[in-house]
Amino acid sequence: MQNNFITPFNELLKRVSDLYKTFAPNEVKNRKNIHLAKQSDEVILACYLFGLLHSCSTLIGIYRLSSSMFEDDFPSETRFYRTINNGAIL
Repeated sequence: MQNNFITPFNELLKRVSDLYKTFAPNEVKNRKNIHLAKQSDEVILACYLFGLLHSCSTLIGIYRLSSSMFEDDFPSETRFYRTINNGAIL
């Protein structure tokens, strides 16, 4: 992850993780093949919010920012879009 994003992103991720654990339904947290994901729902949601906070107005912009922070350890573009659009993390 790029150094200038680490601290603000980690703070956001901690808050998102706490909210996710509290409010996400068990059907979402325990869905099929969740253990195979490159990144957790919490990370994807935090990336989405982080992108919005950094003035990314499109999903592709948010994806590009997020994938630049995680490089090869980030889900494919279609997986990212599907997770966001299906509301699996919202």
